[in-house]
This record gives sequence, C-alpha cells and structure tokens, in this order.
Amino acid sequence: MCIALTSDDKGALYQNCTIFDKSDIYGGPVCGDNGVTYANSFYLDCKNHHNHETVATLHSGPCLENEEYCSVNLYYDPVCGSDYKIYTNMQSLFCVRQRQSRDLKAVPMTDCPQNDSCYRGGTEYYGINPICANNGLTYQNAAQLKCLQRYNSRLRIIHDGGCRVEFVHKLYGRAVCGVAKARYEWNPVCASDGITYPNPFVFLCYRPNLNVIFNGECDTHSYKSCIEAHTNTTVLPNGEYANDAFTVDDEVCGNDGSTYQSIHHLQCHTRLDKYVFLKHNGSCSGPDDHPCGSVPEEEHRQPVCGTDGKSYVSPEALWCAKLRSPKRGLKKTEEEEDSTWDKFMAVLGELIGTSILVFLGCIACMGSMKPYIPGIGPSMIQVSFAFGLAVMIAIQCVGHISGAYINPAITIAALILGKKSLIMAGFYIIAQCLGALLGFGLLKIIKITIMFRRRYLNNHISEMITPSDLVHSGDSTTVVKFCTTDVNEAIGIGHGIGAEAFATGVLVFFACSSWDSRNAKKTDSLALKFGLCVAMLCLAFIPHTGCSMNPARSFGPAVWTGYWHQHWVFWLGPIGGSIIASLIYRCLFLKNQENTQERVETLNDIET
Repeated sequence: MCIALTSDDKGALYQNCTIFDKSDIYGGPVCGDNGVTYANSFYLDCKNHHNHETVATLHSGPCLENEEYCSVNLYYDPVCGSDYKIYTNMQSLFCVRQRQSRDLKAVPMTDCPQNDSCYRGGTEYYGINPICANNGLTYQNAAQLKCLQRYNSRLRIIHDGGCRVEFVHKLYGRAVCGVAKARYEWNPVCASDGITYPNPFVFLCYRPNLNVIFNGECDTHSYKSCIEAHTNTTVLPNGEYANDAFTVDDEVCGNDGSTYQSIHHLQCHTRLDKYVFLKHNGSCSGPDDHPCGSVPEEEHRQPVCGTDGKSYVSPEALWCAKLRSPKRGLKKTEEEEDSTWDKFMAVLGELIGTSILVFLGCIACMGSMKPYIPGIGPSMIQVSFAFGLAVMIAIQCVGHISGAYINPAITIAALILGKKSLIMAGFYIIAQCLGALLGFGLLKIIKITIMFRRRYLNNHISEMITPSDLVHSGDSTTVVKFCTTDVNEAIGIGHGIGAEAFATGVLVFFACSSWDSRNAKKTDSLALKFGLCVAMLCLAFIPHTGCSMNPARSFGPAVWTGYWHQHWVFWLGPIGGSIIASLIYRCLFLKNQENTQERVETLNDIET
C-alpha cells in the first residue's frame, strides 16, 4: 500500500471493512505477521484501525502452511540446535526445522561452540560498532564489554553509539580530567570552535566553556544534515518543535516505521541509530511500513538490547515492540538512569556516611564534658578539627558510592544545580537523618563506661561517666545536652539564623565550585579540602550556634536526648543559606554551562 493516510483519512475511509474484503482488488492477498491471510493491504490496514492493532505485512500472497511455525518471536533468547548452531530463540529453531524438513532439536547451550569475546580478533569478527556503557566509557563493540563483564558483572550497555557529552558530564562531573589523561577512546565531539575533540572527557576537561555543536565529528554528512534540519527550529508553547522551512511534502518514512520531517532529520537521526535508513518518501502509513513485517530471517539477524532490559533478535524487532507497546517508551538510543540497585546503594552510602560523621564528631567531644576546668580537656580548635576530620573520613568512605553529601543542605544545593532528582534528593535527606540517628545512637548502644581524669589543684580525681549521661559544657555560660546545638544566649535568634545561613552558604558555595567541571583539574584530595573547610567554619561559628550547618547532624542528637530547644533554627538557617548560595552560583556562574547543556539536550530532544 503506497498511499499515505492520516488518522482522519482512515477514520473516514475505514468505516466499513467488508468493502475491502475482496482478494481480487488492491494487489490481492497478503500474509500478516500473525500468520493470518488478509484479502489485501487495505483490508489488513482497516482491521488494524478498528482493532487498534499493528499487524504488519509479512509478504504478498496467502500465508504458507508452515507460517504458524515461523511467526516471529521478537525476543532474543538463544538456544543451541542439534546442528551445533545458535538460534535466536526456540521459535526460530522450529521455523528452520519446518522449512528445511530437518530433524533439528534443541540441545544444551554448552554443546555449541562459543565465540570468545576476549579474543584479539574480536573487532574483526564483531566489527567496529561502538556502544556506550553505564560507566560512561565507549567500547568498540558489544563483545569487548561482554569480555569485561567477567571482571565487573554490573557493567552493561546503555545504548548503541558512543556516550554523549551530557551523559559523561552527569556521571563524572569534576573527575573527567582524570579519565581524559588515563584513557584514550575515539568518541568524537564537535565543539563550537569547529574542532573535533577525540572524546567527551577531553572536551569537558580542556574546553568546558565551549558549546557542543554535535556529538560526532565536525563537517561529516550527518553533521551537515543536523545543522540543516535544526536551523530556524522554534519551540511551541506545548513543548513541541516546529520548523516552517519544511512542509508535509518533505516528510519521509524510515524503516523503523517513524515519519521524519525531512530527509535531513532522518540522516541526522542515524548518528543515534545506525540501523535507520530511508524506506520511501512521504509519511509512514499502513501495515507495509510497520517494522514488524521486516524482521529478517534467522541467518541475517543481529540482536540488540532495549532500554527495557530485554534483548531483541534485530533492530526491526525492537522497533516492532515499541510500536506495539508505545507506553513503554522503548528505544535503543536512550541514556538510562542508574539502576535501582545503584540508587539503593547510593542511599545506603548516605546513611553510612552521615552516621560516621555524627559518631566520630560527637565522640570527639567527650573530652569537654562536665566537670569542666579551664585548660583541661579538648579546646575549641580540637573539637573543630575533630568534626572536620570526621567529614573527611566520611567523604573518603562513601564519596565514590553516593557522592557523600551527608547533609540535607548540600543535597538541596545538588537538587537546585540539577545533580539530583527531587525523588533521589528526598531519599538522600531521609537517609541522612536516619544516619545521624544511627551514629549518635551508637554512643548509647555500646554502653561503654568511659573514665575521665580531671585535675583539681594537686589532686587526681577519676570519674565514671556513661555516654548516655554526657552533658556538653564547652561554654561555661551554656548548658545543653551532649552534642546538640543551640544558639548562644548572648545573641538573638535572628543572629543565630544568620550565622547558620552564612556558614552553610559558604560550605554550599565550596561544594558547588567542586562540582563545576571547570574546576575538574583542581579536585585532588577533595575529602581533605572539605574537612578543612568544615574545620575553619567551626572555628568561626561554634561560639555563636555550635556551628551545625547540617540539619541531620542536629536532628540525630536532638531525638536521642529529647532536647528540642530552638531546634528549628538549625533547619531554617542551613536550608535557607543553601538555597541562596546555590541559586547565586547557578544564576551567576553556571549560566554558560547551562546554555551548553540546554543546547545539547534540545538537539537530542528534536532528533528523538
């Protein structure tokens, strides 16, 4: 069927399918991919329209006797045949057996010879077909990644083609320079200076202020097609993209069953999906254009992986599954978020990191417990550096797992800068609060009696004090529960809120600068730098508020001790300071970075 029909056309034309149910008109019988013979293509299209199905034309003429054995199974589930060949699935094996009248049956997979994906000639066998892995690295083909899975079982394919700049930036952030110096890969990026950079890591490390024009080489055919396709493109109020330079007459149909606005749009899309090519001019319409009828025979199949975590016998099979289940949003060229397991481990990392911070920071305060004699016990400097070092240890322990935010204020800043989704930020904050409860709770759970020696004049006095009874007395005019925070009585509530907001703002600004890719080459010993930053802020603000800067750090001890006096100050101040500092950094210092990101994402949205 060569006539392109719109939905309105079909609604008017296909009111009664019986008028098309004649095998001597419109090209005669066709066989559907469901093994059913239809009078002609129009009759099949009419039935699809009324039944809301996507049955495709398998071939002209009636279905053959063995067609029921050869109905296509879209999913790749390899089996070994008794001829020692691997078939894409059991249905395909039955089809070959029926068509060739062979005594073929399935045998254990171990009976079939396996191609060694680690063999040095693998590139020649599998070809140069780059794929992007969930570690942000680009490999020459799927076989190389499969080989590495022997050593890292969590390694998986994200999509065909090299990893894109925005994905690498999101995954590595400030660490791109370390990878750029240690690894070479050919995954070209065309920048706004007209130069092709070998991979996203080199581009983000050495030219972070430039715009990404194209995820590929400059001046190639697909590059020129993308420029042609997206020139004068505007965004409509409903979020769709429009380009008045192209009309309905410019539309073309791809072999994936999708209609493209022009040949330039299709050619541009091939950089994201190398299997797509032009099927015919005009929009796609009817069963003849469905990819379900184009799934190749067994010997020509090339399995691909879909973003639903399932493997398909060929690109056509994946496109077919996408058309039949549009709500799944299935596609090959899609950057995945972290897996559920990765997210769980990240949240667990935040819980552990925050518990380490609170436990070590609070246990270091025990030396300043009552009875207090000037000159005896840890000074404010010791307490400040104890918390700073606790932060350093926590970052070093879980930074590579969760990012070691260990602070709701820092998490909110990451949300504002787009580093965390709203849902993940919520889980992080909950985990941080639970971690603070766990860390302080350990001081009570261990129930170890601690001996303090205080010196009164020339006498040595030993006291037996349990952690659950400790009372902080760093300031002789203040008596508060152990390791909780409170505003100094000598200053007002407003002063206390301002002090917490300012201290947290400085800490958040420090975090924002460390996340900035332009600072990627200056992030050695980041855990130590964060620890020193916290220590310095504690030295300045402990006399005012105890220097919380972290709602979770104040929340844990407050719950265990039951001391809630002015506790709200240590939520309002840090969160307010975080919001102000992160918004300033985003609006003033990340404007150029966001413009680059938006340009790349807009280009990808249009192509998709």
